Amino acid sequence: LVAGVYGAITESHPILIAGIAGAVAGAISMGAGSYLSAKSEKEVTEKESDRKGIKRKGTPEEEKGKLIRFYQARGFKKRDAEAVADKVALQVESRESYTLGEEVGLTSEESWPPTKAALFTGLSFAVVSLIPILPFAFMEVSPAVITAAIASIGCLFIVGASKAIFSRMSWVRSGIEMMLIGTLASVATYLIGLAIPV
Repeated sequence: LVAGVYGAITESHPILIAGIAGAVAGAISMGAGSYLSAKSEKEVTEKESDRKGIKRKGTPEEEKGKLIRFYQARGFKKRDAEAVADKVALQVESRESYTLGEEVGLTSEESWPPTKAALFTGLSFAVVSLIPILPFAFMEVSPAVITAAIASIGCLFIVGASKAIFSRMSWVRSGIEMMLIGTLASVATYLIGLAIPV
């Protein structure tokens, strides 16, 4: 967004206003999307559990027993199933949520509460959005553009490299990939800004 506005208007104030407006709108939109997604997932899981007659609450031992039976039904030996259940107990904050998801066949991970998911996503988007915006609040246009570009490219690389932790890709490759995608998107919006007369 900042690149697009800069392509059309080479003044700090309009770029700053447009950037802040875009960051706020984007944060609200992303937060609302995460809220609805998490809420829908929770509702579907609960309805599916009701349809299958699955009990949603139980003691830790009951939940461990459910997991053991679940994995035994899928071919695990009892000793192996117990080992997996113990590992789940250590690594998953809510074993009841994990067990429910496994039983209904919808998820094998604990879902965040909708409000928590919305706040995390919205705030994360807002914070990251400030990176290309803040330079325009303290600098002239030309140095602000250079600073924003360098900071944004660096941030994209860090985010991409961090993603490699979960995707098991090379962190360098993942970082460069994210950096290139973000850079291409910025160039595209900048060219659109140039093409639209103001």
